[in-house]
Amino acid sequence: MRLYTVHLRRTADPLFTPDLGAEFVREGFNKWAFLFTWLWALSAGLWIAAAILFAADLVLVLALDAAGLDANSRLAATLGWHLVAGFVAEDLRRWSLRLRGFALADVVAAESL
Repeated sequence: MRLYTVHLRRTADPLFTPDLGAEFVREGFNKWAFLFTWLWALSAGLWIAAAILFAADLVLVLALDAAGLDANSRLAATLGWHLVAGFVAEDLRRWSLRLRGFALADVVAAESL
């Protein structure tokens, strides 16, 4: 069973137009954000989040270069950062929706096929 949060525009009246501008955000890990971090954010239209993720990637690379770690340590640090990005990706989508004037309307569950 999958969980989704439903976000509606604050100006929409849910009694008369329940699907007007509704956005569904799935709960859980996002494999595309894990694999592509800031590129995923750009493709999802999350411009601020993409800039933050890009800056974090850049800081991580510079810090790993300055620390002079071996390849295995660099890989572990990079995979750890990408895991964090995969787990917070849907929260970034919700944050972006809130900035664009959406409000959390409900949480729904759906059977997975």
